[in-house]
Amino acid sequence: MIFIGHGGAGCKLASAFAEETKSQSITIDTRLADLLLPKSKSMEEAEENTPEFAKLKSLKNQEIIFITSGSGNTSGSILRILEQLKENTIDLIYVRPDLSLLNKEQILKERVVYKVLQESTRAGLFRRIYLLDNKTIADSIADISLEDYFDKINQAVIFTFNFINYILDEESTI
Repeated sequence: MIFIGHGGAGCKLASAFAEETKSQSITIDTRLADLLLPKSKSMEEAEENTPEFAKLKSLKNQEIIFITSGSGNTSGSILRILEQLKENTIDLIYVRPDLSLLNKEQILKERVVYKVLQESTRAGLFRRIYLLDNKTIADSIADISLEDYFDKINQAVIFTFNFINYILDEESTI
């Protein structure tokens, strides 16, 4: 299993998942990542300028967990990157940001990404999609502070994902 994180939120979660499960991770962002995307002024520009990554294209017959969020310009590169992984089994983890913290433009971008990834999964391009909502997760955590807000959310996501996979594995052995 390889965790691939896209964007700031996706990269942090992919790295945390890989550390927790002793798996490989690949991070993709405009800075501080294994694979660097060019900075873009729009989602369309990000899509047009998405590089071909030899490291991604070399992956074959792997189980990929692709983790992303979708309110920034780099979100325009998501489908181009996923296209480079098409010879693998892909599960998506989509982390929906707290919409009350976004401006109108970011909300529109987020909605496009959210809907396109769902439709792509329904069309059979991906095995499954996990839709997570930061606000809902944060509301379920007692005594969460601003200082550890995202760390606590990430811990909850990792615990829940691992627990779901444990149950699915147990059901398959019964």
